Amino acid sequence: MVLLFFLATDLMADVVTVFEHTYVRETGSPKARTNTFSGIKGPATIRVTNGGLEGADNKKVSNADIVLNGETIIDSSNFHQNVEIVDVEKTLDGRINTIEVTVKGKPGGALTVQVLAEDGDVDFDGDGFTRVDGDCDDNNSSVNPGATEIKKNGIDDDCNALTPDDDTGVNLPPDPGEEGKKTLLGIDTDGDGVRDDIQRYIYFTYPDDKKLRLGLTYYAIEFQGVLKDANDREASYDHATKMHRNVECLFYLKDEEAIDICNALRAKILNTRERSMAYITYSDNLGGRVISGAPLKEWKGSCSFDVDDTGGDQ
Repeated sequence: MVLLFFLATDLMADVVTVFEHTYVRETGSPKARTNTFSGIKGPATIRVTNGGLEGADNKKVSNADIVLNGETIIDSSNFHQNVEIVDVEKTLDGRINTIEVTVKGKPGGALTVQVLAEDGDVDFDGDGFTRVDGDCDDNNSSVNPGATEIKKNGIDDDCNALTPDDDTGVNLPPDPGEEGKKTLLGIDTDGDGVRDDIQRYIYFTYPDDKKLRLGLTYYAIEFQGVLKDANDREASYDHATKMHRNVECLFYLKDEEAIDICNALRAKILNTRERSMAYITYSDNLGGRVISGAPLKEWKGSCSFDVDDTGGDQ
């Protein structure tokens, strides 16, 4: 009898159960049972509970052999009838893992193997990328930072919101509401560097102007850095220089209309006292510094995207 479960439930803040499998000693000679579980890039805990998890009717086993990716991690030296729980710490390399368990002792005994790891280190869809690697949809192996963006499919295939997709079926994050105002940097569900509320604002305010949306997206990304590094004088100057390039791009796209466009977006970004105070600190850090602008004829080159290859008029 073998009870098999694959799940990813929170055990604590960021730790998930990547794999859970209960093995029961049946009659006859002990047999090795082999299973696989998702790749993990980083540390993992292999937890073995003798007798099965709490509430199980199974008896303890007198001995067991457990081999993980060809390496014996449990045997008679660290696991026997008097043991309740054994934790083995391993650092894994991201590949799909193979575990082989041989339960020994009298029939009816059982043990449960669990593999615990931090959520961001787990490659749930087996595409070789974890959330820490920038995988924006770890339940879809076709979506990852190494994928090629497929135009007009409405999916952020390469996990880069700035890669053109020709806007067919745009995937927007949910409105964060008041939750998005609780911290300085807010909520960025898809990890593209833009707060969710700002991403939605840009799209819904300028749905028919893709070039402007891209220009504002890069502006917003840099603005996140402005808020994050507001107390760092040198970082503030670096952000200000990049922001100036973004503004030049917006002026190239919209001429003087860019002034009102930038002011409206800035008001949306600085929508809490904490954010406004951070921006004031950033501005103070620029005191006495000079930022050189590019010549007017070079403003097109200030755009962080290929203006000519992006759809829309210009």
